[in-house]
Amino acid sequence: MQQHLPRLTEENLALKTLCKKFNNGALIIHENPIRQVGGKKNAPHLKTTAYHFDALDVDWINTESSFEADFVLVTALDPSVSAIYHQRATLTLSNGSTYTPDFLVIKNGRLTIVEVKPHKFTLKAPWPQLFEQAQSICEALNVTFEVQTELQFRAGNMHKRAEYIAFCARLEFNSEDILLTIEEVSKYTDGITFDFFMRITGLPKILVLKLVASRHLRLNDALEYEDGSMIYSSAAY
Repeated sequence: MQQHLPRLTEENLALKTLCKKFNNGALIIHENPIRQVGGKKNAPHLKTTAYHFDALDVDWINTESSFEADFVLVTALDPSVSAIYHQRATLTLSNGSTYTPDFLVIKNGRLTIVEVKPHKFTLKAPWPQLFEQAQSICEALNVTFEVQTELQFRAGNMHKRAEYIAFCARLEFNSEDILLTIEEVSKYTDGITFDFFMRITGLPKILVLKLVASRHLRLNDALEYEDGSMIYSSAAY
């Protein structure tokens, strides 16, 4: 698959600032991906995918497995996340070897470095020791380090809901209905249920999900969109 590089955006400028700040020592941040997607010689079977989300100021986000893809789908819907970059951080461990976590995420304006792994792998050597070292390095630099597994981003089929919301982002609606939806939801500071929204507006659920994908609206942390689930106005709009 062709590797997609980011366009020059405000978030890219933030990435450039991080690259200047972390350009030597135990943590180095790179402006471009450290290696070509699918370049793991010991895992050539992993599936590569590239995602684009209009709500994020990043052109393409590459992934190398279904786990990474599901993590990105869910994380891209987090209103506190402004950018997701693939393979931009290098950590130098105490034995001199280097470690490249999967993602660099800008969350609430702060840098978070994320490793995505199946849960069963996180319990086996050498991963617990490696993660402990990575955590120690990042804490010393006031950077957050997280290990994300299916226990987080696939809990209750959250990844499937995120996938459907991403699909709804591509649907077309007229501007009047979009504005009406945003205005109606904004009237309820504590949120409004899907069934009540659909009853008072006559508009479909998929329109709400399109606006969740664009972050004009938001759902609960589990990304639930049953008829009794809540819709909230987004603080960003």
